[in-house]
Amino acid sequence: MTVLRQVQAFLRQENVLPPQTRVLVAVSGGQDSRCLLDVLHRLQPRWDWTLGIAHCDHGWRTDSRENAHYIQNLAAQYGYPYHLAQAQNLPSQEAAARQWRYHILLKIALQYNYKIITTGHTASDRVETFLFNLWRGSGLAGLVALAPSRALKAGVGLVRPLWTVTRPQTAAYCQERGLTIWPDGTNENLDYRRNRIRRELLPYLRQHFNPQVERQLLQTLEIFTAEQQFWQGWRQGVWPQIYDPQQQRVNRQKLAPLPLALQRHVLRFFLQSHLQRAVNFQHIEQVRRLLTLGNGAQTAPLPGGQRALVRGDWLCLTPALPVPPNPTIPPPPGFDLDSPLG
Repeated sequence: MTVLRQVQAFLRQENVLPPQTRVLVAVSGGQDSRCLLDVLHRLQPRWDWTLGIAHCDHGWRTDSRENAHYIQNLAAQYGYPYHLAQAQNLPSQEAAARQWRYHILLKIALQYNYKIITTGHTASDRVETFLFNLWRGSGLAGLVALAPSRALKAGVGLVRPLWTVTRPQTAAYCQERGLTIWPDGTNENLDYRRNRIRRELLPYLRQHFNPQVERQLLQTLEIFTAEQQFWQGWRQGVWPQIYDPQQQRVNRQKLAPLPLALQRHVLRFFLQSHLQRAVNFQHIEQVRRLLTLGNGAQTAPLPGGQRALVRGDWLCLTPALPVPPNPTIPPPPGFDLDSPLG
């Protein structure tokens, strides 16, 4: 199946990019985003989308201005509106860059009334995310974290149309279509863990363990995704019975008899919903042990400084700590979304 047909089949199956939608396409200039833009452009007459192009300039590379000019010219060639966002003093960290990109893409979408943001994440990115989170000790939710779509806020959604397409396929597509690619030197920087997975770990696994390791891991991801959806559905079913939304607490007497796996899913959801931070296995187990301890028992500080504690039949969280005046990675303020280059 060609990439074009593969993407169209995915969009029809998932129903995440309806006809006549205003779609903002995030384009870096690399092979995946070039493939995404060209595929959506070719499908546009059939789906009647209104497309726009956004480029996020982190300001890390000496050629970032030229890269932005390149995307601006692409937008003109395709005949789509172009939206540029340039970061100011963005820390050279993967987490900071990701946070800034989603923040600014959502800001552009809201300002220009785009209902869907699309990114060029591929099936290969799903494999890398799986391995990245596996080494961190993530549970099912973390292992399948790269979903095909998700809601952001204010009626804007995020869609990954290349979800079933691998990176070798996007490279072949760009070559066949004669699409020029803007090389990103940061993808070769092995200081970034994701690049080490891509450049060192996966080639090693292909050579010494399984030449089809990526395909096998994608099959495993399909299994894990279905199981995560099952547990999520079960958690949603019991949640109204054990959670007090007024006091924001969990009934431990009703939670304790439930299967261990479900206890962990419920507590992970409870903690992440209220702490607004990632939690790991140790955090969840700290809280789970409170199910059988006496009144007043509490955990060590959780991410953000709060503690979980026992109050009678209930598991509660201590009041949130005040936000520091200067957080480490603040949302970048004051961007000119369409600032001219020059």
